[in-house]
Amino acid sequence: MSSISISLIELIVKGIPEGLLDVLAVFILTRQPFVTKKYIIISVVFILSNYLIRLLPINFGVNTMIGLLILVLLFVFFTKTDVPKLIKSTIIILITLFLCEMANVAILTLIFGQTKLDDILLDPMLKAAYGVPSTVLFGLSVFIMSKIVKKKNIETADPV
Repeated sequence: MSSISISLIELIVKGIPEGLLDVLAVFILTRQPFVTKKYIIISVVFILSNYLIRLLPINFGVNTMIGLLILVLLFVFFTKTDVPKLIKSTIIILITLFLCEMANVAILTLIFGQTKLDDILLDPMLKAAYGVPSTVLFGLSVFIMSKIVKKKNIETADPV
């Protein structure tokens, strides 16, 4: 087994924005009140944890599960959110992120072909740059989630 390393540029361009969006999405999907201080603390710990997890000699995919477990534990500790609600939210986030990544890879494969894409993904700078569209798509997805949750909150609010 080898580690799933991440370069500093990948962390800055992709890891930090995705980590911030992951945490924001959990706040939105669990309908937790947004508290900036908690958001920053959870985000920093989550992003650093994900970075350190990628340095461990574990198989691809295991890092994602460990990261999601840490995210759930952070929310339980800092927001006292119900675990089932957190698990459901993190699964939705995982699926959404996966779909955004797959859409990006599919488009890049159509544009460059598989061989050229494999070469691109070997260069940390290019990998980070070509990964930005999936992060933007994920950000758009989180925005849409917030609108859906807000609409559901209005529709189910008790009449005054």
